[in-house]
Amino acid sequence: MTTETEHADSKMGVPPEEKLQERNTGPTPHNGTRWPPAVALLNLTGLGLGYIALRRWLRWLIHLLATASLIATAFLTNGARSPGLWTAILGAWVVWMTFDGWRLARSTSAPEGGNRWLPVGIAIFLLVLEGAGFLGYRALGRRTFAEGMAAYRDADCRTAMERFHRVTTLYELTFSPDVAAADEGIVECSLLVYAENVLGEGEYAEAVDGYATYLHLYPKSGLIPVARNALAGTYADWAAQVQQTGEYAEAIEKYRIVLNDYPETSAGKQAAARVSEATIAWAAHFREEGQYEQAIQKYVGLLNEYPDTQASGKAAAAAAETYGEWATDLREDGEYGEAADKYAIVLSKYGDTPAAAKAKIAAADTYTEWAAQLRAGGDYEDAIAKYTLILEEYPDTPTGAGARDVTAETYAEWAANLRKNGDYEAAVEKYHTVLSTYPNTPAAADVQADESLAETTVEWASQLREDGLYAIAIRTYQTVIDEYPDTRSATTIRVEIGKTYNEWGKQLHSQRKFSEAMEKFLVNQEVSTDPDVIAIAEEGYEEALWGLSQASTGEGKEILEQALPTVCDGKPAESPAVGLAEDEPGKALFGGTQFKIPSAIKATSPGHFRYAVCLETGTSVLQRCPYTAGHTLVRQRKWWRVRVRDTRTARVVADRTFYGSSPGSCPFSRMFFGTTDYSTGGSPSSDQIVTWLQGVVR
Repeated sequence: MTTETEHADSKMGVPPEEKLQERNTGPTPHNGTRWPPAVALLNLTGLGLGYIALRRWLRWLIHLLATASLIATAFLTNGARSPGLWTAILGAWVVWMTFDGWRLARSTSAPEGGNRWLPVGIAIFLLVLEGAGFLGYRALGRRTFAEGMAAYRDADCRTAMERFHRVTTLYELTFSPDVAAADEGIVECSLLVYAENVLGEGEYAEAVDGYATYLHLYPKSGLIPVARNALAGTYADWAAQVQQTGEYAEAIEKYRIVLNDYPETSAGKQAAARVSEATIAWAAHFREEGQYEQAIQKYVGLLNEYPDTQASGKAAAAAAETYGEWATDLREDGEYGEAADKYAIVLSKYGDTPAAAKAKIAAADTYTEWAAQLRAGGDYEDAIAKYTLILEEYPDTPTGAGARDVTAETYAEWAANLRKNGDYEAAVEKYHTVLSTYPNTPAAADVQADESLAETTVEWASQLREDGLYAIAIRTYQTVIDEYPDTRSATTIRVEIGKTYNEWGKQLHSQRKFSEAMEKFLVNQEVSTDPDVIAIAEEGYEEALWGLSQASTGEGKEILEQALPTVCDGKPAESPAVGLAEDEPGKALFGGTQFKIPSAIKATSPGHFRYAVCLETGTSVLQRCPYTAGHTLVRQRKWWRVRVRDTRTARVVADRTFYGSSPGSCPFSRMFFGTTDYSTGGSPSSDQIVTWLQGVVR
């Protein structure tokens, strides 16, 4: 059973254990420290000092540990991220302790005596001290955060992180928004610091990923320019590192990333120059390896991409030098055509580079070596083409100065080779070229001195003569007389011309071209002075003439056909072959159809054609019979006058007129078809004429 006192205490809210404690510890001193307002203010400090004033040690310890636990929890759970919540929790806890102290003090009776204001003053002093300390604590937190932000703005993330870390640890319990901002700043800066760290270790890929991640996560950050600069610089450093290992393509790829994606950065402003340098280095690598085509592709690509930059000038000069080196290698390998093409490219596309002047001289030397090789191989035409090109394209080079003499020398050598091989016509042409196109050269002087052209012309004519081309041969012989009269060859050439005419006449004779053969023999008799040649010509003429006189076909027939009308016109036959066979019986020819010459006396060859039978026809009037209405019938008779002429003199050796039969007498009446009609008798008898001719022709 409880006593009344205990019941009273219970009704006042005093726990039994505390009442027991009071009983055990004896009476509590009666002073101002147990005044409820004083106890409440002491507990308001959050230190539980009111419990100490009330000698409630266990309660004080419990509340002190609870307060410490709340503060630790707030610290460990980043209470600054929820400042309102934790302010409410801690405020509620302090309010509870204040209320609990006030409640306990009221349940404890205390005399009116004692200094009540001393504990109140102490509590107020402590509250002011705590307030000042908290304000100072927050001020230090703000200053540290400000230092971190200054370092952040200066892109000094390491310093910023160190300051932000202080804010999030030492000043976590300020419950200031700066704590959360500092925490975010630590996360943001950690990406940049991480990228810097791995970059310092040479891990460019990880550094690029770090900066790229930062740019992706913080697109509106004030450090974006710094991050972009750092990322561009990382790419540039990475490119430089791989370039040193010879990975030019990869280096250029990374430089281009900087150039295309980060042009506003310091690395981006230098990226074009770095691309150019890497490209030139890459091309130089190909060049050193003898891979000239690949090197030139790089130089040309650089020229096309940056046509008006300093790099383009370097690329152009390097490309020209590369073409020159390429040409030199080709030239050493005997690939003169390709080498010349490379020099031509230098001169046409890179004419303002230092290599162009060397290329001009080298190109001329290349063509000279090429021509010499062709000449040694007997390919004179191509060799001369190369020398001619030197004269046209590179006349002001050392090689070009002597190209004219060498060209003439090559023509002369070509001519000598052609002459040796029996191609005299082509040889003569080449000698003419030496004398006409290169008259003041040593080669021309040699050709004139050794009479090569005249001798070759004679050999050509002799060849033509052997081939039966007598007309061309004679003209060729005549050339020696006309153009080289003072040469040894010209003194004997007339005899050769006479022999050629004789051979020509004999050939024509063998072909039964007697008239042409006679013409050649006659010409030879006029132009030749050598007695033997003339004698052969005369003999040949007589043989051809006799052959013509005996020909019954071809030219013989033509002469018969030409001579008959000539003789009938009173002129001797023009051909000496007509009637040439004087010791043989003469024969005749008649060109009409009125009668036929018997085969026994008919001429079939010019030599036997002694008589030309010429016919004149007409009619004579026997009677005119008049009829009524003015009509007349005329009776007439036909007549043929036959003259036999000597073919050699056209003299008439026989002349007779033959008459035909008379027509019938005039009838008593007649049907007329015109004013005058004719009645004609029959033709003269052909048998009578033939019989007469057989007596004349003998």
